Amino acid sequence: MMTNKEKYDALYAQFEIKLRGLLPRLPEKYYAISVNYTKHKQGYFIEERTISKVDIRGVPGWYKKVTKIDIERLRIFIDTLVEPKQKDIFLHWTIGNTSAADTLEKVNEGKDCAWQREHLEKRLAELIELYSPREGYIRCSYCRKQRKPEDIIYDTIISPNWKNSGYKSPPRPYCKDSPCAGYDQMGHEG
Repeated sequence: MMTNKEKYDALYAQFEIKLRGLLPRLPEKYYAISVNYTKHKQGYFIEERTISKVDIRGVPGWYKKVTKIDIERLRIFIDTLVEPKQKDIFLHWTIGNTSAADTLEKVNEGKDCAWQREHLEKRLAELIELYSPREGYIRCSYCRKQRKPEDIIYDTIISPNWKNSGYKSPPRPYCKDSPCAGYDQMGHEG
């Protein structure tokens, strides 16, 4: 006698086999433009992403405990599954402790993700040029846009990250005409 979880897992394995038959053959990795000012001087860089799982939108899941209804929903989903659209196909990836997914449509589009590194080189150069420091401008601490000094305000963020300075950050530059300071404060609050 199989448990509901075992039945669901067996059915999900059938779903994965059917999905592989519907999808085009995909490479094992793709490339994406990413940003990290801590590790990279210019901030933007091309990152290699290895596909760990391919999934599609709308697969019925289960909550806490698999029920007969969950199994039946998955069975109906498998029976009615036709070739999915590119925007509904997710390519999952993991790098270090970061994991996420991009759609197949986004990778095929080739703007910020592509199957070959060379296709992103021009876009990377544009981003580095756009966001590299310009003389006489100040970068917003939240959105990273470069503004003239008269379009910048300075604000203090209250956060547990700055325990040594009474939980307050040093004054940080933000855009004057947008809610960047408020968004940054909310981001630090969690």
